[in-house]
Amino acid sequence: MSMEDGKYRRRRKVDTTRRLLLILMCCYSTMGQQVYRWKTGEWGPCEHRWCGENGTKTRTLKCVGVYGETVDIARCDNVHRPATQENCYKPCNHHRSNFNWEIGTWGKCKPFLPTLACKRQVGLQTRPVKCFSVKDKKVRDDDVCSYFLRKPNTERECQVYCPQDCIVSEFSNWSSCDSCTYINKTRTRTVVVPPFAGGKPCPVLSEMRPCPKCIDSFTFKIGPWRKCKEIHTKNSVHKQRFHHYIGYQERDISCLGRHGRLVPLKDCWETGIVHADYQSCVLPQDCIVSEWMGWKAYSDGCQTIDGVIYKSHVIRKRKILQMPLGDGAKCPNLEEIQENNTAIRRLKRCPIYHWIVSGFGLCKPSSVTTNCGPGLQQRTVICVEETDDNKQVPVAESNCKESKPSLSKVCHIECRARCLASEWSAWSKCKSISCIGDQLHRKKRQPYSGYRERTLKSISTPNGGNAKCPTVTETQPCDPGPCYSWNLTSSNICSLDSSERLCGQGTRHNKLLCTDVHGVQKDESLCDSYSRPSDKESCRIPCPMDCVLSEWSSWTECPDECDKKARATNRDRRRMVLAFPVASGPACPPFSSLKESSPCPSRLECRTFSWVAMAWKLCILGQSVTCGTGQQRREVKCKSEGRDVDDSWCVRNLKPNEVQTCQLPCPRDCEVTDYSHWSPCSATCQEARQATPTQSRKKYILQPADEGGKPCPMKLVDTKHCTDLPWCDEYLWEVTPWSACVLPPRVPYCGQGLRGRNVTCKDQRNSSYPPDVCLERVGPMPIVAEQCFVPCDENCFLTEWTKFGPCINGCNGYTIRIRELTSKSKYNSECKNRERYPRYQRRHCQCDPFQPVVIGNQSDCIIEEPVRTTPVDKVDTSQLFSPFSPQGPEMQSTTDEESLQQSDCGEGKAYKALLCLNSNNILKGTSQCSHAGPQNPCCTFQYKFESCSISCPVDCLMSQWSSWSTCNASCGYGFRERYRTVEQSPLYGGRPCPKLGSKDTESFRAEIQTKLCKTDCKEYVWRHDGWDSCVYQSPATCGRGIQTRRVMCVEKEDLSRSISLQDSYCDEIPKPAEQRICSTPCIRECVVSEWSEWTKCDVPCNRQQTQWRTRKVLREPDKYRRDHYPCPSLREELYCIKGKNCREFIWNVSKWTSCMVKDGEEPCGFGKRERFIMCTDYYGKLQRSHYCYEVAGKPKFKLQEFCEIPCDENCLLSTWSSWGPCSKSCGLGTSQRQRYVLKKAVGYGRPCSSQLTQRKPCVLRGCFRWDVTNWTECFTEKGVCGHGVQIRNITCTGEGKTQVDDSFCKANRSIAAIKTKRSCYIGCPGECVLTEWSEWSACYLNCRDKGVADHERGIQSRSRAILAYPAARSTLCPTKLYESRPCHAKNCFTFRWKYSKWDKEKRHVWCERSDSLNVTGACDETTYPGDTLNCDPPCPGNDSKCSDVNVCQCLTSYEPIYRDNILIGCGPPTVTNTQTKITTKENNPNNSYKRGSMSIWMYAVIGGGTLAVAGLTYFFYAICGLFRKGPRDRDSRSHGQDTTSQHLSIDEQAVQCNHVQAFVEAQQENNENTAVEHKTCTASSPNLQRDNNIHGNKYV
Repeated sequence: MSMEDGKYRRRRKVDTTRRLLLILMCCYSTMGQQVYRWKTGEWGPCEHRWCGENGTKTRTLKCVGVYGETVDIARCDNVHRPATQENCYKPCNHHRSNFNWEIGTWGKCKPFLPTLACKRQVGLQTRPVKCFSVKDKKVRDDDVCSYFLRKPNTERECQVYCPQDCIVSEFSNWSSCDSCTYINKTRTRTVVVPPFAGGKPCPVLSEMRPCPKCIDSFTFKIGPWRKCKEIHTKNSVHKQRFHHYIGYQERDISCLGRHGRLVPLKDCWETGIVHADYQSCVLPQDCIVSEWMGWKAYSDGCQTIDGVIYKSHVIRKRKILQMPLGDGAKCPNLEEIQENNTAIRRLKRCPIYHWIVSGFGLCKPSSVTTNCGPGLQQRTVICVEETDDNKQVPVAESNCKESKPSLSKVCHIECRARCLASEWSAWSKCKSISCIGDQLHRKKRQPYSGYRERTLKSISTPNGGNAKCPTVTETQPCDPGPCYSWNLTSSNICSLDSSERLCGQGTRHNKLLCTDVHGVQKDESLCDSYSRPSDKESCRIPCPMDCVLSEWSSWTECPDECDKKARATNRDRRRMVLAFPVASGPACPPFSSLKESSPCPSRLECRTFSWVAMAWKLCILGQSVTCGTGQQRREVKCKSEGRDVDDSWCVRNLKPNEVQTCQLPCPRDCEVTDYSHWSPCSATCQEARQATPTQSRKKYILQPADEGGKPCPMKLVDTKHCTDLPWCDEYLWEVTPWSACVLPPRVPYCGQGLRGRNVTCKDQRNSSYPPDVCLERVGPMPIVAEQCFVPCDENCFLTEWTKFGPCINGCNGYTIRIRELTSKSKYNSECKNRERYPRYQRRHCQCDPFQPVVIGNQSDCIIEEPVRTTPVDKVDTSQLFSPFSPQGPEMQSTTDEESLQQSDCGEGKAYKALLCLNSNNILKGTSQCSHAGPQNPCCTFQYKFESCSISCPVDCLMSQWSSWSTCNASCGYGFRERYRTVEQSPLYGGRPCPKLGSKDTESFRAEIQTKLCKTDCKEYVWRHDGWDSCVYQSPATCGRGIQTRRVMCVEKEDLSRSISLQDSYCDEIPKPAEQRICSTPCIRECVVSEWSEWTKCDVPCNRQQTQWRTRKVLREPDKYRRDHYPCPSLREELYCIKGKNCREFIWNVSKWTSCMVKDGEEPCGFGKRERFIMCTDYYGKLQRSHYCYEVAGKPKFKLQEFCEIPCDENCLLSTWSSWGPCSKSCGLGTSQRQRYVLKKAVGYGRPCSSQLTQRKPCVLRGCFRWDVTNWTECFTEKGVCGHGVQIRNITCTGEGKTQVDDSFCKANRSIAAIKTKRSCYIGCPGECVLTEWSEWSACYLNCRDKGVADHERGIQSRSRAILAYPAARSTLCPTKLYESRPCHAKNCFTFRWKYSKWDKEKRHVWCERSDSLNVTGACDETTYPGDTLNCDPPCPGNDSKCSDVNVCQCLTSYEPIYRDNILIGCGPPTVTNTQTKITTKENNPNNSYKRGSMSIWMYAVIGGGTLAVAGLTYFFYAICGLFRKGPRDRDSRSHGQDTTSQHLSIDEQAVQCNHVQAFVEAQQENNENTAVEHKTCTASSPNLQRDNNIHGNKYV
């Protein structure tokens, strides 16, 4: 009980939310118990001894819980137990035809993941698939059908679409009531987006209003024309007016009222309109065609290397034997094309096309001013076809689909190298030639066994190409010392000879090693045994009464032996007496022995030696070899100061090569391609008395002969005559004169009729042919009937004028046309009056004159390159390098003396296309002119041009460099400047100016160069020797004394000077002390060494760092002295204090000078730039350099470096290609040529021109084509409904859709057989009338679906509208008023509301698509912006207005005044009204909550909301656990299950916490007025923890 009480007390600390969670958890633990089910396995195969029925199949069965875990089968006793065995049908192979799959229809597409917001996504579609018996239709198991056929898919992916409402366009304008075709006027609209996926249907597509003036109208209803009948000639009149092509036909005419009811015909006659019920017509004649002719090859098939087969096709034709006339049947298909499956086995290889290229030619300079530097190489590129016999036949470039290889490349012509030398490098250390040589030298007692070197680097300028300037190396013989030497490491420990003594004589044991020059230990046998030092040496530990000397100082540094300024030739070292001995003891050495001097070792030969190479000699080949690889030699000498010396003075391993390989070019023979295919014959048939047509083929040069190789063949073009050409036949349509005007057999015999003529296809021999021949070779068949008119009130009747006939007596003759009297007019004397009724007309024949007509825009200003005369042996003159129209740049062939420089400026020509206009105002190309000559310039020239000019580039022009200024430093290094200014700014793409800087003033801009200078001045420093021994004024030998040293003022460059200059030279530097007080220890006292140098303070100075110095004990004091006078301190340490012991001097470096080539003499190339070092203090003030040497040591800056000023190179362009073919085969086109950038501009070179393509107009010939118009609208006479006609025209049109004579268009029998007239129907009153189908709308795709896979599939529609509704008991209008189809959408659409400006209280609002189309039904009605302003209550005064959201607001600069949250007025900001207690909205207390205004109900809402959120949180938590494991087993303990296993892992808790947290956030968004505090759910432990940073408590 105590444990339970403790738990109870702890639980009382949990808030109400936790208690609710525990209650819900307990309630949930009792839910879902005792839920078990049977789980079945898959059915096994059907087992049977025989095939057919009565087989058996089994499956497994187990009892599982909700979590899916297997439990004891006794738990499922209360659940229906499924069968584990059942009968089946075992199929065999002979049952194949007895079973099949029954496939149902696809169901509705359902999304994989249902979403709250509708969006287009991928879904799943299912369908039923059953196995059934064919005989008895009995359903079988799927295994039976699967035995024979794979089961069809029952699922497939599909697209789930969002509901799309119908979107329609705006209404059109109202129709007119003028014609009274319908009794109402209408306006219509079209369907823009059809409805689908359950969207709203389309609204009505038409609206109607009655036409008042058409209410009492009557309409003729015209029936269809009956079949055309022959005219039976029973009287003489009919016999005179008869033609076998012409008959007559009749029709019914009735009258309808406005409701479509029949009324007497006289009601329609009152309108004053009478319609004929008969007319002349052309008797129907069906089209008759021949039988199919045999199949002929249409296209050849082939097979690629990859195995892809392109099938061949065959064609068969049939001829037109009789043309259709009238309403006769039209001609069937005249051609059939199909695959030739019989030729698949005989397929040949598909042609293989590829580019072949020649080698690049000689490198030719790109500039006329220089013969070296950048240039161009060109080559030939030809498209060839590989034939079966491995030949490469040139073909048109359009056959090669790969990109054309470049025709040019940039090359470099070697220039004479101009070498720029750097400064000599520093001398290297002396190094041995080799250790073996070193030992030989030492055995021979030679003075120098090594060398030191310095290098004078040379670099060539950029125009040197690949040429390399030599690197000059000078050497000096020297003695580097032995390669292997004894290295003695002295020991600091002196071992006394007697262990009982504390001082006196002893022995020091040193470490002895044999090392190389790098200090690496080697075998002792390599070192000289005779010079081996002893590893022991005597030493002495001073006793308290002995003399104590300091250690020897380092030897002074020896000057360079070859430095002529050096005066000192000796080196010194010294030491001093630190303590004197007792008088009775050994005395200190004399003062003269405290200084040693020795001559500086001489190990260097001051003369310099270098190898000098002579020029290479001729290339020498081997015997019987005429070209290829050979050898050439040169002489290499050792020289010193310009004189030849023995080679032993120069270092042999630095000697340049004396022999190198070389190449002599071999002769190259001329290479040409194989012959191209034979060109087509120059004519398709043989004209009489004309030259025989020819055809040709060509070879093309790939590689011209070079170096004396075999020349190219003289004949590169092969020509032959075309044989077996047919003779040219001329065919024509022969027409007879027009017949008399034939009228229907009605009285009166006058009015509109037809006249006819016979049309026959014949040749020049008057032989007749089927019409098919003339249709193919001449053109359409002339009409056989035309309208005519017989007047009713005149006695003279004449036929129509014939066309003018051919010219009589040639081009300058005349032509005539005639007409004849008809019927009784032939016998009327009045009609024979030729002045009143002329029957003959004559006019002069004119040759078809052509007048030049300029069309199209003007071309670019084109500067044609001059035609260059080139020797035949150097280049082909028949365009053999360019067999077809080039698509890329082609380099013009030039001689060796010519360069590839081309002119891009100057005088040129701007072209306009020139066409010929004949007498019939028909445009023709100049190639169609037949009378070219000086009198007809139209046929002589293809262009009209005007002079033009292209401004030449003006390069930037700079002035000459000014003189160098004086050095800006009074002493030491500084800078000098020079400048130049711009005299001419660049224009028209000229070379740009260099970068300009400001000099003196901002307005003065110039290019400035700087270089290093040095003002000669001498720098003086103090030089001092070491301190002498301490000197005493009394005979005493210890205590205080004076030390002196020598201090001299010397030149910094001459530190070895032994004589001091006047001290005044060094006045700027504090003079070091020449004396100091010293103290010498007395006998028996401790003796220490001199202080070491102070360590350096780091810069910048700060008090946190220190410097120190040390010393060591040289003589220990005796026992008595040790107790009373111990040794002094051996280490001193000071803080680094700025200005005292810490001096902040640093090395700085100046800016770089300008890059100078040969000290500014050359404008470009490789040069150098320099800078100098400066000693400055921490504040940047210049100081003497010796301060920086003392503080910072030797500077480590790089003071010189090489640089490059790129030589200015202009942009290098290829030459213009040849003009390409005309872009159009007829009419106005363009021809263009190109060039490419081969090398961009370098430095300040002239930039590339932006014009890389030029175009000019071209016209090969006039464009003439058959133009078939659309069918006209159905029409009849005015005010008539019923049957009408539609017509269309077939015309030959030229430029600008101008109709020309049919002879200009190519004959086409398919065009000739097209019918141009058909019957149609116009709805009458009381019938349904529809518009024609609209055009298909733009492909629609909503932008929300754009970018998703397979979502570029859109939808488009077309629609029609009802113009008139039917009367009662009439045929109803069709219900299908729109159609839709899928399409591929390139763009998506969005919709938004658009509105106009307010006009008083109204405005126009419409929905607009993103392509500016106004639509209806697409925008969201909930966001409708409103078209009427309606503020309630009305806005007060004129100082306020009603806003777009129907809320009153004050105008600008007025302040609102509110009462009870209602605007009552607007006033200036300074106006207040305290009498009526008027407050502004911002200060209105009613607009905010009052303190303490929250009632108990607010707390109740907050508490209830908290409990609801907590309950839902636990509910989702439990649901997560249910889906993960299901409910727990109530008897888990009896099965040995660990209950702790049901605790969630940390990761699982985190996932559930995320779900709960998301739900709480959603609840907070939905209940904005509910105070729900956001709680963070974590899973850092098995128990859920609340964030301690919020309240500090926890809940489980």
